[in-house]
Order: sequence, then structure tokens, then C-alpha cells
Amino acid sequence: HRPANRYLQVQVRIGDIISAMPTYYPPPARSRGRPTRKLESGRG
Repeated sequence: HRPANRYLQVQVRIGDIISAMPTYYPPPARSRGRPTRKLESGRG
């Protein structure tokens, strides 16, 4: 069996954990240029 399915499941699980965690971690460098004020207001 190829580990592709397992890898996808792990990614989905990590995404769930990140979405459940509060936004105290810094945003990724990719979205650093974007305004995070909208995201913070939505979370809080």
C-alpha cells in the first residue's frame, strides 16, 4: 500500500488541530503581508 493516503490523513488531522488552537502562533510568512486584523477580529 502506498503511504499517500496516510500522509493525507495526517495533514487533515494537523489542519484540524491548528484550526482548533487559538491564534497565538504567528501567521505564516506567506500571509505576513496581508492584514491579519480581519482574521483576529473574526476569531475574537
